[in-house]
Amino acid sequence: MTPTWQVKRRRENAAPPGLGDHAKGSDDARVTLDMHHMEALLAAQASQIVNANQAQIQSLFTSLETKYDQKFADAGLRFDNVEERVAGVESKLARIEDMISKGRGMLGPGEGDESRRRLTLVFGGWRQDTPKKVILGEVEEALRRLQLLGSTDSAAFTTGPRRSVALMAFRQRTGEDFGDTRRRMLGIVTSLAEAAPMTSHNKKMWCSFSRTKAERDVSGHASWLKRAVGLIDKSLVSNLDVEFSTGTVWCGESMVASATKSPPSGVPDADVMWDEGLVARPWIWVPALARELGRDESHLRQAIEETKR
Repeated sequence: MTPTWQVKRRRENAAPPGLGDHAKGSDDARVTLDMHHMEALLAAQASQIVNANQAQIQSLFTSLETKYDQKFADAGLRFDNVEERVAGVESKLARIEDMISKGRGMLGPGEGDESRRRLTLVFGGWRQDTPKKVILGEVEEALRRLQLLGSTDSAAFTTGPRRSVALMAFRQRTGEDFGDTRRRMLGIVTSLAEAAPMTSHNKKMWCSFSRTKAERDVSGHASWLKRAVGLIDKSLVSNLDVEFSTGTVWCGESMVASATKSPPSGVPDADVMWDEGLVARPWIWVPALARELGRDESHLRQAIEETKR
């Protein structure tokens, strides 16, 4: 039997009915409120982060669009120039194909300088103002020794009493088409290149197909850079890789000039010398050339200006 005083003490210490449950419910409510508050804060922070990232991405895209719009505009201008040149070439090829299809052997009146030029060879290797008789005599002698006179249709000639080159005209022979005539001309070009006869000026005699002014401008750009580098030091010219057909020059690991290709991506305009006198706007990347040759940039710029024609 439990003593009376012990029962009374237990009753005094016991909590009122339901009081414990009420206290527990308050704690749960506070925990629930805290979770809702945390979720709201996290959602707000996530929204801020997303908005900030979107703004940054949009700014980046806007910057890239502006940059590439300018690049595309520049590329479009260059492409338009290329398209014009291609259209001109296609027009000339169409005329040639028409001539071949009609079986025309001789050039008719009205075909113009372009057709005559395509059936003309140029011989060089003499200094400026060399007497006509010297040039013509040496051309004939070289062709005779190489047994090439039978491949010619006329004697060489010069356009004045003193020149540095001679010209030779060809025509389509009976039974030949235009391609046959050009192959006959090519035989003379390659034979002279292989034999490499010397002129009286101790230079190799060379022979090539006559070119248009545009073609001469392209190859002349590469020649210009060679002259400029040679003016500083002739031994440096061997460091240049030259492609005359495109007017392009490489030095070391860099493309340093061209008359038909665009400058490498990212090259500042201030580092490039442009030939504004020509439609194609040939260029020279001077700092890269100076770096590859190990020479002073200002000296190179001066040499380029001095050798420009």
